[in-house]
Formats: sequence, C-alpha cells, structure tokens
Amino acid sequence: MQAQDYESDLSIRIHSFGHGKEFITEVFRKAKRVKIIFAKKDSVGKALGKDERFLKLLSTLNSKDSSVIAERKGIDFKTLAKIVQEYTYYSKDSVWVNLRKHRAFDELLSKVADPADDMPEKELELAKNRHILDGTGYSVHIRTVNKERTYQLSSPTPVSHPFIYQIIHEPLKFKKF
Repeated sequence: MQAQDYESDLSIRIHSFGHGKEFITEVFRKAKRVKIIFAKKDSVGKALGKDERFLKLLSTLNSKDSSVIAERKGIDFKTLAKIVQEYTYYSKDSVWVNLRKHRAFDELLSKVADPADDMPEKELELAKNRHILDGTGYSVHIRTVNKERTYQLSSPTPVSHPFIYQIIHEPLKFKKF
C-alpha cells in the first residue's frame, strides 16, 4: 500500500507486522480534522511468482553457488520489499475525526508534530537494551512540514515506550472494522 498524498501538516504511517499479519495505519492532520486510513493485508498475488525482478533476487538469495555469495551481500532488501508490495492486496477503511470533539487525540498529535519534542528518541535510547525474541515489529514514520522521522521497534508496551505506544494505539480507537 502506497502512502496517500493528502495535503496535511502532519502525517503518521504505522506499519505493523508479526505473527503472519500485516497492518498499516495512516493519519493525516490538517487544521482540526484528521483522516485515518486503516489497511489490513489480505494476500499477495500469484503473479509475484512470475515477476522477473523478484525471481532474480530470490534466486540470488537462495543460491548455494559460492560465486554468487558476493552478489548476495549486495542485495537491497528494500527493492525486494517494493516488488512484493506491488502484488500485495489490502482491505481498507477510513474515518474522518473532528479534533474539536476529541481533545486528547488533538493534544497527542500536537505533541507528535512538535519539532522540539524528542520523546520517541529518548524512549528508544532507554529501551535500546530491551530484546524481544518473538513479537510484533513496528515502523513508525512521522512527517511534518519541516521534519521527517522513522522509528523501528519491536512490541512496544505502555511501560517500555509510553509515547510511541500512544502514537500507535490511539488511532485504533477510531477503527471501524
């Protein structure tokens, strides 16, 4: 799923993956209105197995040939992920939220959009020695008019990452499906 390009002063893209499931939540704020898009991965099309780019990368990754080992080290997994993404299907839903009616959510988004607020970085630094063997991975991308930040983390909790946990879970309160 490609990020929508809504005109906004704040956008948040939360990608969660684990236990065979994948979800994406996108939040776009403009003035006192927010559009939240929810997407759940349904399937990956069979045509992926015929894509020449995908087959070549897969062949290189699975090769036992010693002459291919150096080539394998140069594979950019982002390229592989983009190819798979082209063939991935999602169920989607969206909702508009009036922030005048949801003040707590408005306050959270204001704090997220504040370029001086470095709470996510502090939380990640404090939890850098925290190891999760089996959990849900998250990628949280926050874009404001003058700053972009991306955070990768595993199984955040209200104790380990209270602010990031709020960023991930507050939009879900508005989910309809």
